[in-house]
Amino acid sequence: MKNSKFLYILFIALCSLLQSCYKDESTSAIMNIPEVRYSNVNPEYILTSLVDTLKIKPVLAEDVNADAYTYQWLLYTTNHNPANTELAKADTLGNNKDLAYFIVQKPGKYILTFNIKHKESGIINITRYDVTISTRTMNGWYLLKDENNETDLDFFHAKGEIRNWIAYFNGGKSLPGNSIKTIFVPGMKTKISSTDLFGALGVLTDKDAGIYKLADGSVQYRYDNMFFVKPAIRKPENLYMSMGGTLVMINDSQANIMYRGSYFGDAAINSYRIANKAAISAIDIYFDDRSKSLIYLSGLNFREFLSNGNTLKNTGMDLLWMEGYVYPRNSTSLLLKNPTTKTGRLIKIASNPTDVGTASRTLVTKDTLIASTFPILSADIIGGSYDNDILYYAKGNQLFAMDYSSLESTLQTTFGLDEKITLIQHIKYPVPGANVVNKINYLAVATYANGRYKVWLFSINSLGRLVPKTTPDFQGSGRVTCVTYLENGEGSRTF
Repeated sequence: MKNSKFLYILFIALCSLLQSCYKDESTSAIMNIPEVRYSNVNPEYILTSLVDTLKIKPVLAEDVNADAYTYQWLLYTTNHNPANTELAKADTLGNNKDLAYFIVQKPGKYILTFNIKHKESGIINITRYDVTISTRTMNGWYLLKDENNETDLDFFHAKGEIRNWIAYFNGGKSLPGNSIKTIFVPGMKTKISSTDLFGALGVLTDKDAGIYKLADGSVQYRYDNMFFVKPAIRKPENLYMSMGGTLVMINDSQANIMYRGSYFGDAAINSYRIANKAAISAIDIYFDDRSKSLIYLSGLNFREFLSNGNTLKNTGMDLLWMEGYVYPRNSTSLLLKNPTTKTGRLIKIASNPTDVGTASRTLVTKDTLIASTFPILSADIIGGSYDNDILYYAKGNQLFAMDYSSLESTLQTTFGLDEKITLIQHIKYPVPGANVVNKINYLAVATYANGRYKVWLFSINSLGRLVPKTTPDFQGSGRVTCVTYLENGEGSRTF
């Protein structure tokens, strides 16, 4: 994308190169232009808008005559649409060799060019650098909470905090209802054709929904204006961000799909009743409460698995928990419970297009029967792990880990007698991928007692066991149900 947007700059550079040597007709001599070499410039700059000043002092090589050149610093947004016939417009940051510019630009990814023009020949040497601009609200921890039937976010960053973040930026108004989910939404826009992309947070309660711009907290959508046709029954149940870039909201057991810049619309007409839990991986997998079967979403259509997924159909069981794990793991795990016998099934499937779409491939990689006496089948809350085949679950004020293979449960930690565990969530940042090194890797656990929350970020050892700690990382009023980490406007996924 950056290359497309920058073709015209390369064109200018090429034109300049064509002039780098020219023949002097009067003397038949060739003018040789010395190479401009300099140092003390970083390949990338990460800045905070309305806070940071970009300071660069290039050091020219000793054989470069500084007075023989003019200098210019230009900043280009990467939001420019290559299909647009207009050239991307640049902000001129300075016309001297040394740069000192107070950042006022909107958050986003930018390209900085240092243009050095040889006065006599007109040749321009152009070098590009990457710039990321964010705001303070785009770096830190967002805790979704509810209190007195209202939902808001407590935001913690390196230099402080903003309690009730939604109300803070929206005239003192939080979102009505009890909290369900918050997700990071990259590349959000308010019109399909818009090139003004921004990071956002999607927030869902049992009564409402909102999408908020990260840069300034402003509300972009609410439940009442985010559908092509608003559902007859207002019953928000869950919110997901597909790896394909679409938003999916489950409302009244139906899936509604939004392409960023548009509105939510129904998935293709179907008879399914979609459970309020789903697994988002390379394939989005759902559970039909009517037939008690797993199904998956392909475009706007729900599909049933081929013959390699027969054991996932008509299970006669209820869905307790399900989670999808993105590339490179590309798997989905789920826990079912028979309402009659009280026994369970722990299932692991390969959730990638090849295994799902090819009947001869192995789809179900694990399917274990769990006796009714196992405590996880009556857990208060269950959470998974991207890194290990382990389930974490809460019983009262105690947190346990259960290994997929042995099905043995081990106590990880015990909280205060009056504390109830309200969240178990594995947080990794950046989002896992090929050659990605995670800076953040915690199991977030929230507890609630006497109107106040505590959030603990537990480090996880190689066996999936939690490293003990005695002090919570965050505390405040209300009940926490989801945690999101952001860095330079990019956010974590929920596992």
